Order: sequence, then C-alpha cells, then structure tokens
Amino acid sequence: MDTTTFPNLTVGATITVEDYEAILTVLRSEQSLNRGKSINDFENAFATYINSGNAIATSSCTGALKISYQALGLLSPSKTVIIPINTFWNTVAPLVEANVNIEICDVEKDQLLVNTEQLESICRKKRVDGVVITDFGGHPNNYNELLNLRTKYGFYLITDAAHAVGSSYDSKKVGSLSDVTCFSFSTLKNMVTLGEGGMLTTDDSRIANMALKLRESWSTGAQIEHPSLYEEEFENLRTEEQNKLKFLRPGDSLKYSMPEIHNIGTNYKMTTIQAAVGITQLSRLEHNNELRKNISEYYVKQLQGSGCRVITPIENSKSSWHLFNILLPNRDLKKQLELLEIINRITKQDNVNRYWPVVDFPPIKPLVAKNSPKKYKNYTEIYFGRMVSLPINPKLDVNHCQMISSAVIDKLKQ
Repeated sequence: MDTTTFPNLTVGATITVEDYEAILTVLRSEQSLNRGKSINDFENAFATYINSGNAIATSSCTGALKISYQALGLLSPSKTVIIPINTFWNTVAPLVEANVNIEICDVEKDQLLVNTEQLESICRKKRVDGVVITDFGGHPNNYNELLNLRTKYGFYLITDAAHAVGSSYDSKKVGSLSDVTCFSFSTLKNMVTLGEGGMLTTDDSRIANMALKLRESWSTGAQIEHPSLYEEEFENLRTEEQNKLKFLRPGDSLKYSMPEIHNIGTNYKMTTIQAAVGITQLSRLEHNNELRKNISEYYVKQLQGSGCRVITPIENSKSSWHLFNILLPNRDLKKQLELLEIINRITKQDNVNRYWPVVDFPPIKPLVAKNSPKKYKNYTEIYFGRMVSLPINPKLDVNHCQMISSAVIDKLKQ
C-alpha cells in the first residue's frame, strides 16, 4: 500500500521560519497593526520588484480591483467595460453593482487568453472605456496586441493578475504593462499574506493618489482645501513616523470640503503583520516560481504521447505557473470528472478547475440571454469536458508528481 503523504496544497507558497520571525518582529515592536512601517516597506519592495512607479497594498485583489475601477471612473451606467469569460466573479461584481454596461469576451483556444480579434470587434461597434484581462494560470496575455488596441481605441487596460505574480512579457514584469494591475496574495497563490491580501500597481501618480484615499475610507471628487482651525493641535499629536507614512494622518480630513463627491472609499487596508510576511514571501517568490516551472516541465515530459495538450505560455513570455492545465483530446465530461476525482483521492484534498465561465455567475446570466451564447463557446466547451488542472505547488516533489501524472495517464488510456 502506498503511504506517500501529500503536503497541504491549500497554501500555494512555502511557509518558513522567516515568516514566523516577521510576525513576531511586528508584534514585539508595538507598532500600529494596520498602519505600520512594514506596509510602506512591502509596497516599496514590490514596486521595485515589478518596476512600477507605485504599489498600494490592499486587503485583497477584489479590493484592489474595486479601487481601480473607482479611480479610473468606470463605475457608472454610462461606461462600457469588456471582461474576459475566464475571470473570477469578484472581478465583475463591482461593475454589476454599478450597472456598468458589461461586454464579455471569449478566449482563444490555444492558451485560454483573451481573444483579441473578438475584443477589437466589440471596440469597433461601440465606445469602450475599460478592458479587463486575466493572465490565466499565470500565463501573460499578448500585451503587444493589447497595448496597440488600447492606443487605437483609447480604453483603460486593467490586468487581473491574481494568478500572475512574477510573470513577465517581453522581459517586463506583469504589473508594469497595464494602466493598473491587481495582484492576489490569498491562500492558494504563489505568495501569500496570511490568507488574504492584494496589491495594486500603476505608473500613474494620479490613480495611485486616489487609490491611497479610497483604500481607507476617504472620498474622491471636487475638493477645496482650507485652513483647519485645529491644525496646530493635530500637528502636536502627529509623530515623526506618521509623517513619513502614506496613510492619512490625524486631522487631515479637516483641511478639505467636498462640494462634489465622485467615489466613496471604504476599508481595504492590509495589516502590518500581513505586509511583514509579504516582504519575506516576496524574497522567495522567484525561487518558488522556479520550482513550479520545474514541476510543469516534469508533467510535460511525463504526459508526452498521452493525447492531451498542455496549456503553455505564449512566445516571449514567462509564466508564474500558478495553474497547470491540460486539455483532454476530446470533450468528455465523464472522464474529466473522473480525472479530478482520481487526483483528489491521491492527494486526499479537494482540487477543482478554476475558473468556471463567468457567464454562470447569476448576475451575469441576463447578459448571456441578451447576447449570443455562441460568442463564448471556446471557453465553455473547453471548461466543461476538456480542461483538467493538475496540482502544481512548490511543496510537491518528484514522487508526488509521478503519482499524479501516472494516474492521469492510466485513466487516459482507458
């Protein structure tokens, strides 16, 4: 009987003594747990890593996306935003809530990335204000084509890079290519910040300044600055450390009146402990992504001749390999579900394909009724009956991967 024990796959990154020490350092320092220095340090380190002008830490990727839409002025019924069919529903939820005119774009069949021909077809027919793309599985989209379309049609380009921390296109890190990019550090991702966490990157200082306000309950809009009667009193309350941080300081809100409000912020701050762990996780990201790449290469070699096709990155790009997806030779829903069941039995954990078509998100379904479902057949036909995600995690060793790939191959032969 095989007694191989699989590591916990519900955490996508390695957790080491460095992470424990980072937590204890924050707690022992007695600094603020939600506005501490570690948050600025993490933002600066991440901006340097990505080569982005600004990085703003948030409580989640969902929060970063909501802030991005607000800062870009996209949350209005008068705006049109294109979303990819293979994104997470939280990417879409703020747009639905604001009654934005949403257009859904299918993927191309090879790498499951946005179908730029269909995207341009939508742009030709109507004014498009924003385009959201997902670097699915960590594989970057064709940014050359997308940036050319952005120049041609004048829309904002937003990347949902929840899968793509550490990925690059044309030697440029994802996060430095779009108008705004949003990352996730939740539990399954390539780097984690204690369960949840996100980051927004942008080279536009105007967007960054608005995002800083929106993440901690400020509003944006027409603003009139005036002297505060209590300015002197608050100056005496502020510490030197508070003046160095990017957060609001005591009394700042009393300096302004707002005759016109465009957006109301809420609390999307990352905690100091999360940021401290983010710094140590970031220092190991390249190594862990390399381990994921090694696993992907092992799977590819093992699966040769099996008849299935591996979803690989496009030319001139480097993937974070957040997901390892294969496509069955033919559409076979029964075999797809049996393979997932086999993988779950081997690993003794629940593994699922991500993401199911966003058109199945209940608030989006009316759009499918209004538009032709045939527009989205590439991804729906692949997701239901062909796509299988194999576990890929830096904690897996050769024995784990051999067990998984052998079981998949045996099933494919049946």
